[in-house]
Amino acid sequence: MVELPNEVWYHIASFVPQEEWNRLLAINHVFLDIAFNMRYSEVLLITRHATVAMKILDRVSDPFIAKRVKTLTLRLTHIKEQPLPSRAASSSSLTGPMSLAARDNGFVRTHLHDTLQYIFRSARRPPVPAGGWTGNGLPSPATSPAVTFGEIMQKLIEITPRFLSVKTLSVDSWDLPPAFDLRPLYEAFWGSRPSSTITLHPRFSGLHKPIPMTFGDRLTTLFIGGNLENHRVLIKSRPRLASLQELRIEFTNNLFRVDPEADAEILVRDIATFVKGMGSTLKKLCVWSWASTDLSMFFTALAGIILRGPKMNLNPVNHFPVLDSLHIRTPFNRAFRDPSGLKDLIAVTSSSLKQLELRLNPSGLAIDPACELPLAQWLIGDLLLPSESESSNSSSEGLNPLANLTILDIYPTNLGQGIDFLLDVIKKCSGTLVDVTIRDRYLQPAEATVVIEALAKCKELKALRFNVWRLDLDLLDLLAKSVPGVERFWVSVSDDWRRTPDDLIGQQSDAKTMNAFARSIPSLTSFYGNGHLKL
Repeated sequence: MVELPNEVWYHIASFVPQEEWNRLLAINHVFLDIAFNMRYSEVLLITRHATVAMKILDRVSDPFIAKRVKTLTLRLTHIKEQPLPSRAASSSSLTGPMSLAARDNGFVRTHLHDTLQYIFRSARRPPVPAGGWTGNGLPSPATSPAVTFGEIMQKLIEITPRFLSVKTLSVDSWDLPPAFDLRPLYEAFWGSRPSSTITLHPRFSGLHKPIPMTFGDRLTTLFIGGNLENHRVLIKSRPRLASLQELRIEFTNNLFRVDPEADAEILVRDIATFVKGMGSTLKKLCVWSWASTDLSMFFTALAGIILRGPKMNLNPVNHFPVLDSLHIRTPFNRAFRDPSGLKDLIAVTSSSLKQLELRLNPSGLAIDPACELPLAQWLIGDLLLPSESESSNSSSEGLNPLANLTILDIYPTNLGQGIDFLLDVIKKCSGTLVDVTIRDRYLQPAEATVVIEALAKCKELKALRFNVWRLDLDLLDLLAKSVPGVERFWVSVSDDWRRTPDDLIGQQSDAKTMNAFARSIPSLTSFYGNGHLKL
C-alpha cells in the first residue's frame, strides 16, 4: 500500500459513495476509522425487540465502538410475551364472526382449505423439542431464557460510561408502564449517584456507587417523549445539561392513569421549571403535544409570568436569551383555553427569535369553521400585536414580535382570515424572511397569486413551499417575476378536491413541467433535492 499522509487519505475518502464503505474498510486505518464512525455514529435501541437490543448493546460495549457513538436513540417499551396460538384458538377462527372480505365465497373456500391442512399437518407432526430442531433433524439444545427489560437496562447502565462522544440523546417511553422505573438509567446518564431506595432489577444493588462522569454535561441535543409522569421521572433524576442547545419535548396521553389535576401540576411545577432552567444555553426549543392536556399555563410559565404566590409577576420575563428557533405542534382547540402565554413567549424572545414553526392544526374536520375559527382569530387578531406590557411602553409602540424572523413554517387555517394573516406577516417580515412554508392549506389560484405578489417584497427569499389546487403557466410566470432569487422550491398540486394532501406526498411531476420550472426560475439548481437538474 502506498504511504500517503492521513490528510490525503481523508480527501480521497470524501469521494467514496456510502454504499461502498463495507468493501473498503480494510484498505488502511484511515478507511477503517471512517467506516466505523459512519456505522456506529447513530445507535437505535428498541426494547420491544429484546434479543436484538441485547446484541446491539453487546457490540457497542466494546470501547473501540462505544467512543464512536454520537447519537443514542432509545425507544423504551415493555417486552410483551408472545404466547403460541393454541389449537382451540386456531379452530375458533372458523366459527367466529367473519369479516366483510371473508364473505366472498372463494375466500371462504381457500381459508377453510388452508386451516384444515394446517390442523392435519399439526396432528401428524411429532412434538417439538424444547430447543426446536436443528438442520440435521436432531433436537436442538434448550433455548436460553428470554431477555428481560431489566437486563437490557442493566447492560445499558453498565456501558454508559464508555459513551464518551454522545452529543444527542433521544428517549421515547410513551407506553412504558410506571412499574418500570427509569430513574437509575437517567442517573447513569448524568453521572449522579443512584438513590439507594430505587431499583430496576435485583442485580442493580451492586451499581449503587458513584458512577464516572458520563455524557450528560456534553449533550447538545435532548429529545424526551412520553406522558407527563415519565417526564417527571427524568427531571427528578437531577440532569446536568450544561451544554444543551436543543430541547424537544413531546407529550402523550398517559395510558395507565387519568388525573388532569396532577398533569397540570407536573406541567407547570416540574416541566416548565426544568425547561426554564436550561434556558440560558437553549437555541432551539420544540414542544409537540398529542395529549388531551391544556398547555395554557405551561406556556404562561415559560414566558416568565407568575399568576399567584409571593413571587407573583404579571410581566413576561425572558428566560431564553439566545433562543433563535421555536417549534410548536399541537391541536390549538384542544391545547389552549388561553393562548396568551404562547403569544407572550414569542414576544419576549423576539429579539433573538429567527425561526418560528406554528403547526396548530385544530383537531376535528378541517372543513368545520367552528374548529378553525378560534385559531384564525388568534393569528390575525393577537399574534402580531404587541403584548400588554409592550404596548404600555410608549417607546415600543408598534413593536413587531416577529421583526427578526428569517424562517416561517405555519398552518394559516383554511378560512379567509388565514390569507389575511399570511399577507400581514409577510408584509411585517419582508425585510428578513429567507424561508417560507405554508402548511396543509391548498391555495386557490387567486389566493396563490396574492400571496406570491406579497412575497415579491421579500428580497432575501431563498426557499418557498406551498400547496395549490392548480398550477398553470400564469402562476409559473408570476413566480419567475416575483421570487427570482428562490433556490429551493417545493409545491404540491391537486386538480381534484377529493384528493387529500396525503395522496400527494412523494409524487413527482413529469419532465415537461419540471423543465418549465427551470426555465421560469433561473436560480433553481436542483430537482427533488438531487443536486442537479437531470430527470
